[in-house]
Amino acid sequence: MTTPFRPNYPSDFATGGRLLVSTSGLLTAAGRYSKRTSNGENVVFGAGSFAAIGSDFSLSRIFVGWHFDTSKRHEIGVGGGIHWLHIGAFIEGEILINGTPSSARRTVSEDTPLPNIGVWYDYSISPRWAFRSRFDLLSADVGNYDGVLINVAFGVNYQVFEHVGIGLNYNYFELDVKIDKSG
Repeated sequence: MTTPFRPNYPSDFATGGRLLVSTSGLLTAAGRYSKRTSNGENVVFGAGSFAAIGSDFSLSRIFVGWHFDTSKRHEIGVGGGIHWLHIGAFIEGEILINGTPSSARRTVSEDTPLPNIGVWYDYSISPRWAFRSRFDLLSADVGNYDGVLINVAFGVNYQVFEHVGIGLNYNYFELDVKIDKSG
C-alpha cells in the first residue's frame, strides 16, 4: 500500500517575505502467506504462516525566504528552513511452529531535523496561471557522517479565487548519507 499526502501552505507574511509549510508522507507494506507446510531443521512451519515488511517515511518542511527580484510576471527568492524527517521500518509475522501459533512485530524509526538553504522561481503566464519551481539543498560532513539532501519541486498552479488555488506539482527528494567507520 502506498499513501502519498502533500498539503502545501504558502504565505506572504511581509513585504518581500514568504513562509512556506509543507508535509508529505509515504507508507509501504508487503506481505505473504505460506500456502503449504514446510519442514525445517526439527521444526515444521504450518500452512497459513504470514510475514510482512514495510517502511514509513514522512517529510515536513518549514521555509522562510525573501524575494529579491519581482516583476508582474516573475519572482525569484532565496531563504532557509528546516526539513523534519521521520524514517521507519518494520517486520511482522505470524507463524505456525509445530502447530503452535506465534506472532511478533519489530519496528525501528528515527526522527531528525535537517537545516537547508533554497531558492525559488515563479513565472506567471497570465493573472491566474503560474509555473513554480524550487530547489533546497543541505550538504554536510560531520565527524564520521557525510550526507546530502536535495529537494526539488516544479509545477503549474491555477488561482481559482483570490485566496484559493490548485496545482499539479512534481517533487524529487534525495537523501544520501554515508557513515565512515574507518576513522
